Formats: sequence, structure tokens, C-alpha cells
Amino acid sequence: MTADVFIDREEDGDLFVVTNNGSDVPLGTRFTELIERVWDEGSTAGNSLQFGLLAEVDLALKEIYIFRRSVEAIPKGWSAAIRLEGTGSDAIRAALTGKRKGDYVHLR
Repeated sequence: MTADVFIDREEDGDLFVVTNNGSDVPLGTRFTELIERVWDEGSTAGNSLQFGLLAEVDLALKEIYIFRRSVEAIPKGWSAAIRLEGTGSDAIRAALTGKRKGDYVHLR
């Protein structure tokens, strides 16, 4: 299964706070896509999600912290602070800056 984590915010020290949306995500996982999910408020059928590729990235998961302890993987459904290495962190920061309430940014 493809790793899929929702990015909530950036913390001091270049850590991103994420929530794991799929199966366990171990250290070393590589992310290649930064995705945006937005609510389509103009839909006549009610609100529907629209997906869009924000950027192609090349980021490896280097550190994971849960309750300030270093762990080997982010369990399904858990939130964690993570440190990424590679290219694409600036795209994450830009996406978080422009995020509206109800919009979601995530890595795959």
C-alpha cells in the first residue's frame, strides 16, 4: 500500500506534524507526491472532494517522534512529528501557508 500522511503544520526544527491515513509508515519511506484535497463548495450535489497534485517531491522519512519519543514507524491512525530529507519541503511550506479551513495537504 502507498504511504499516505496528512500534513497538519510545521513545528520548530523543520519538523512536520502529520497523521497517518493508511498502513504503518516506517522510517526510510519515500514520498513522491504532494497532494491537495479541497471541498468543492459550488457542487450542486453537495460538497465533494477535489484532488490535485501540488508538486512532485523526493522526500525520505528520516525521523519520527510520537509523544517526544523516537519511533521506527507511524502506526495507522496516529499522529507524529516527522523530519524529512530531500527535495520538496519548500513546496510543503507553501501549501500549508495557503491552506484554508477544510483543505487538506498530504504526502504520498
